[in-house]
Amino acid sequence: MIHTHPESPFNKELLIAGTLQDGTVSINERRCSRKWVIELGFVDRNERVEFNDKQEMLQLVEKYSSPATLEATKKYIKKRTLA
Repeated sequence: MIHTHPESPFNKELLIAGTLQDGTVSINERRCSRKWVIELGFVDRNERVEFNDKQEMLQLVEKYSSPATLEATKKYIKKRTLA
């Protein structure tokens, strides 16, 4: 339902999320949130970076995602810019 329901906040804008060896990362059009996890699953540190522009967002998508995700994000930005 989060993918198709008209009232879902998850299908209205870009959202990239993933697990990393030492925590998690999530990226949307405004910010990147990174969490590092220590033993027993407790969060040790959080970091939130607000983007000043789309280039900053693309740099972190490239850092934390696959090349295919980066290319899909570039297409998404271009489509949104033209709309």
